[in-house]
Amino acid sequence: MDKKIAKHINTLMNDISSKLDDSVMLVRDNCSPEEVKNYLIPVSHIMALMADVLDIIYTEHPELQSNVKNKKQNELDNSHSANSFSKKNS
Repeated sequence: MDKKIAKHINTLMNDISSKLDDSVMLVRDNCSPEEVKNYLIPVSHIMALMADVLDIIYTEHPELQSNVKNKKQNELDNSHSANSFSKKNS
């Protein structure tokens, strides 16, 4: 697969994954345990299929996977920094 196309698909898959994570949090915070369980079943299948797509891309373009890991680590670091800041200033 052309690297430019692979990079674009990688970005799309990660955006979709983030939105699915947001939807899971929304359901978890606002629905019954049974509804959460029923929601997580198809979402987990979707995420598994997306992982299959990304595995194909990362096999051919492993450098794209490291970019994702770095981006996610930066987001996590920023989140922890923001939480620390808000706790200190509370």
